[in-house]
Amino acid sequence: MLESKLCECGCGGLIKPGNRFINGHNFRVLSPEQITKKHVALKGPKSLEYKVNMKKVMNCLDVKITMSVAHTGVLLSPEHCKTISAGQMADKNHNWQGGISLIYHPNFNSIFCRKIRKLHNNICQICGKTNEQNINETTQCLEVHHIYYDPETNDCSNLEDFITLCKSCHCKTTFGNHEYWENYFIMNLLLVA
Repeated sequence: MLESKLCECGCGGLIKPGNRFINGHNFRVLSPEQITKKHVALKGPKSLEYKVNMKKVMNCLDVKITMSVAHTGVLLSPEHCKTISAGQMADKNHNWQGGISLIYHPNFNSIFCRKIRKLHNNICQICGKTNEQNINETTQCLEVHHIYYDPETNDCSNLEDFITLCKSCHCKTTFGNHEYWENYFIMNLLLVA
């Protein structure tokens, strides 16, 4: 049977097998000079005080700008890209809405989208960018946007309910104030008609 050992600091407490001290008691046998030396060593990058001060420094706008400039053009490794991507998936993403997704009408397909682009002369209805310009910038055709944000009205029966937008403008309308954009498109379509 293993013999119980006592803590070497002199407190008389029992220690776990393989240890010399009870957790935290190793400072008790050090001389004042050794304690001071150990405290100085702990003031480096591993100390809490150092981490708190570095957090304040890193939040400084000048440091953020300097770091941003320093990392411009730096290519990330594929492993790093996968890690970043995994950190932004599903419920970790700031746009996550609990797994809710809009179910598009079966008629909302590539043929329908071509009709809408042709109806609007292959031009973004906000900024006026052409389909060719959008393809050169994003490698994608202009996107088709439903003016009304209610998915129940998205039955593809009324072509006037859809418009063409470039990627940038589509992002503005999707993540912006829906009521504002509905009114904007309705007013613009009434003015054109």
